[in-house]
Amino acid sequence: MSIKRALFRVGVVFAAAALSAGCGGSKVAAVSGGGGAAGSFTDDRNGREYRTVQIGGQTWMAENLSYETGTSWCYDNNESNCAKYGRLYDWETAASACPSGWRLPSRDEWNALIETAGGENVAGAKLKSKSGWKGSGKGTDNFGFSALPGGERSVFERDPRNISAAFLNLGNLGRWWSATGSGEGRAYGRYMLSGKEDGEYGYRTITGLSVRCVQGETEAFQGDSEEDEMQGDAEEDPTEMQGDSPPDED
Repeated sequence: MSIKRALFRVGVVFAAAALSAGCGGSKVAAVSGGGGAAGSFTDDRNGREYRTVQIGGQTWMAENLSYETGTSWCYDNNESNCAKYGRLYDWETAASACPSGWRLPSRDEWNALIETAGGENVAGAKLKSKSGWKGSGKGTDNFGFSALPGGERSVFERDPRNISAAFLNLGNLGRWWSATGSGEGRAYGRYMLSGKEDGEYGYRTITGLSVRCVQGETEAFQGDSEEDEMQGDAEEDPTEMQGDSPPDED
């Protein structure tokens, strides 16, 4: 056997060992399509297992986080929705909700994911799951990210004595927090609609959104930035949807 061939075989062995190691003893395997490798991870806090996927050099959870902590909810306070779509978190809780070795992704990390998947208004269809979305909203899930439309918990504050909250848009849209603040009382989040549209918006931090964790420690958390401050409610939220009927079953 030549020296070059021997070195090549050693490299293959080391690569296979790296793939099998994963985070926290999780197993990963190479997959076809846009994603690099698919695997799994078990959250030691509650024993829940999550699918994971490598995309663009980063490892993401391929499911919405569902760990009960702080200010968080199941959609409609129904545990079955947590089992399928994960929990909804306010931003302060989301910042520390991911398990050890994982973190809430920054705005830049979300943007890198979107660019890897083809850019805004293209990435949404490629990152969305093949089921769970209403009507024609299903995606192609090219990367194994399997984005689900977990809806939101919106807070309506007409005046200090008239505050109400409502769960909205299950099956119509997905919204996920980033670790990056966008101005006083707001933070950036990503959204995907039941159509092809996707983008970002500065949401009120008391809103309940879904969480996707990315592998790594929590140094990506970024508080409010005056440089990135958004203009209050001047921008219209592009994810305002009509109705609140459940998604089609597949």
